[in-house]
Amino acid sequence: MGRTKPGAPARKKRPAASQKLIAHAVVAASDVAAIPPYFTPPANGSCPILDRIPDEIKLRIWTLAVIVDEPIEPRQLRARSNKFVWSQAQVARDPYGPVSVGAVEPLAFVQLSKVSKELYNTVAGSHLFYKVNSFKFNDPMATINYLVAITSNRLNAIRSIKVIMQYRTESRLSEMFAAIAACKNLQSLEISRHDYYIFNNVPMSKVKGHKELLLAAQGLAHVKVNFVLDSSHTYWFGDNNDANERRVRAEKDRAALERVLQAEQTTIRGTNFPHEKFIQAQLLAELDIHGDGRLGIDKKPGIVASRTRAQLRNVDKIKADGTVPKRPVEKFDLNGELAWRVYQIHDSRQIDDGENQTVEFLLSCSGVHRSWMTINEREEAVEAMGRSWEDVTVLTGSQPRHMILEFYTGHPKADGKQLVLDAWKFQVAHGEDAESSTMSVRDKRSTEQRLQGIIRQQELADRRESEAAAKASRKAAKAAKVVKNRKNRKAGTSS
Repeated sequence: MGRTKPGAPARKKRPAASQKLIAHAVVAASDVAAIPPYFTPPANGSCPILDRIPDEIKLRIWTLAVIVDEPIEPRQLRARSNKFVWSQAQVARDPYGPVSVGAVEPLAFVQLSKVSKELYNTVAGSHLFYKVNSFKFNDPMATINYLVAITSNRLNAIRSIKVIMQYRTESRLSEMFAAIAACKNLQSLEISRHDYYIFNNVPMSKVKGHKELLLAAQGLAHVKVNFVLDSSHTYWFGDNNDANERRVRAEKDRAALERVLQAEQTTIRGTNFPHEKFIQAQLLAELDIHGDGRLGIDKKPGIVASRTRAQLRNVDKIKADGTVPKRPVEKFDLNGELAWRVYQIHDSRQIDDGENQTVEFLLSCSGVHRSWMTINEREEAVEAMGRSWEDVTVLTGSQPRHMILEFYTGHPKADGKQLVLDAWKFQVAHGEDAESSTMSVRDKRSTEQRLQGIIRQQELADRRESEAAAKASRKAAKAAKVVKNRKNRKAGTSS
């Protein structure tokens, strides 16, 4: 727990007062001479050594133990999860695949919480980890997800937050700063602005979320504004006159924003709290269960947001990774169209019942969507899926259409291309899939043109193949005729 990993930043030296505090605790526990070397703690979970240390000193020791030198960057264990880790190595790449929580050494906070019930109540119950550490977020959604996912007690225990305003994330800034304003006991806020806002002459007062930012700065003890220079934009901040002007403007903008925020420090925190924006942040959060729906200390469901009664039901269904299992998706929707995702088309066939002609495709499809898979995982998943023949009229969405195009691109001689094209044109002309399809008319026309191109290319290839076959046939016939004539001449000469 106290060791530093190779390559990791060296831990900061403990202050002299802290060293004296730990020494005092050691002296207080050193007089327990009667304890045998292989002592077994009593069943009640008490520890004679810890019992001799005053509670105030123990609390200070635990506080020093849970401090992390670098800011904590919470990362979602997997998509939609309300559980977070502190290393990218622990995050699941596949939403349905395994996670590697043990990929890195656990934090001291986690280790102490597992020692005993007393330590758990002391360390976790007092929220020391949130009080003494700084939290860093690199984009608005990461900030929203974490601050909405944790319980209100932990949210109110946070004292220090650092956020980076990335390029093209301003649409979520209002909700992000509203979530930060919800941290009632926040004392320090550090904001890093991306250089995009500077060289595009965008003052902070004009950026969405400025009002909520002022509310988030209320009552703070420390406010700081930084300027983030993107390494790819060195042209804008080089050694030329324009770059110097931009650099000066950036510093003026930074200083002006910092003064505005510092003026808000004198206002009592929580004044004019942006409640509606915070509710919007809860709605935006990519979570199955947010903080108000998690289990409390008594292991019973806590307060559930009035925005949905499903939160209470979800608590009973929540998995160990902090997500709620997806409801099974019916194979066909109310319009009779395929609702499952098509992963592969294996074959096609034309059907002619004497009255109508249509095309059916042999599909591998599933109601569970896996957004990230390796090639091997995809092949294994497709093999595990059942196959079925489905009519082209039920494959009306964008994804099935593009899978059909992919199939005919790889199998240009497969049956039914012209019938599929006719069916697509008929659907657009008569608006049969207008209510259910998510494709625009422009996208539908685009897929029709691509399929028409495949048909023309195949027709041209067939024509060339037919001409080549006819030419080869004529050549063979000519060669056969020449051979026959030679035989005839030879036979005449012999006679």
